[in-house]
Amino acid sequence: MSPPIHDALHQMKMKHENGDGTMIFKITEEMLQKIQVWDSCKPVDVTGAKFAYTFIPTGLGLIIEVRCDICKRVLDLTEDW
Repeated sequence: MSPPIHDALHQMKMKHENGDGTMIFKITEEMLQKIQVWDSCKPVDVTGAKFAYTFIPTGLGLIIEVRCDICKRVLDLTEDW
């Protein structure tokens, strides 16, 4: 019998897994709105990129963070806690 944490992680993996074994994480429209309200920095390069998105599956749920590469602030978008 596997420990409960492994079971929870396996269930989360199945919830986010694509048919080819890769995991897919999505930013919802509500999350995009929160990011737009939170964002106050101007991009500093030609690509306009300024965010790093972190998805951490845990036994309690999915942790979602957005980090601004310019000012280093972090927005926690974790839901279901």
